[in-house]
Amino acid sequence: MGSADAGKKWIKNIHAGRCQSDLIILDINNNRYYCVPEFFCATSLAQADAINILHKSLRIDKNHRNFDSCIDQLRLTEAKDLGEAFNPRWQISTYSSPKSLSMRMASIFVVTSTSLLLKIFGFRGIRLSMMAASCTRIFRCTLSRWSPSDLTNAVNWAYRFDLSGNQCLSNSLAVKIMLDTSGHSASLIVGARTRPFRSHAWVVSDGKIMNEDENIESSLVMMATFR
Repeated sequence: MGSADAGKKWIKNIHAGRCQSDLIILDINNNRYYCVPEFFCATSLAQADAINILHKSLRIDKNHRNFDSCIDQLRLTEAKDLGEAFNPRWQISTYSSPKSLSMRMASIFVVTSTSLLLKIFGFRGIRLSMMAASCTRIFRCTLSRWSPSDLTNAVNWAYRFDLSGNQCLSNSLAVKIMLDTSGHSASLIVGARTRPFRSHAWVVSDGKIMNEDENIESSLVMMATFR
């Protein structure tokens, strides 16, 4: 894969990172990725310093609120829309039937509600789902008895009710909400790469990746983290 560095938030809902020599940008508001090929080839700056300079330049004008103004300021005329699709071939891991009726009910509710918001709002559905997650508190006493692995398995079982088509993103968001509801801390991570373009999402809880291989973080730029 080569160089893959953690993404950095520029301004509200704009994230950026370095993938090999390319600058890759995630615009959450417009549900798009962009790439500036060979952006880092023309600079002798260390990659972290270059991203810091970009970050500071975009914070000079506090009125910047969308990607178009970022393009105008940095003159990123080579920016290329890489699309919004996550890995279409990603499949959930094997699963078994959840251990309790309440866990099944909770997982179906979380999967259907989060996937519907993602289908309607794209990336913005992540924050909306997390804000609406208070509705799952009625399941907290029951879910707190189960391990993160049990809860992840329940989400995989309920995945048949997904409405979004963004397999890894909707699965990861549902896993995060189930873990948060049960009292386990969890982070949803969105990563991407160029050449070829691929976007993916996964969940980390207590330092363990819950719904993906352990080496996933070494092959993708971590563009955004939702806690």
